[in-house]
Amino acid sequence: MIWETLERVNKLRKAALEDPEFLDSARVHEEWILNQTNNKGGRTTEKRKEKKLSDIYEHTDFSINPSGSKH
Repeated sequence: MIWETLERVNKLRKAALEDPEFLDSARVHEEWILNQTNNKGGRTTEKRKEKKLSDIYEHTDFSINPSGSKH
């Protein structure tokens, strides 16, 4: 059973490689992938400094509670 599946897949692969529409689509897809991997902007390679909540909220005043509700 697995050999029949492999033979069928191989025939379909060969047919696809002979189809100009498939080859054009594959080329466009390859270019898109290359553009996506090249346009990351280096954000993933840079180490980010971890932000502390105290740094994020240092300019915020939480002492005012207009609704008067308690949590």
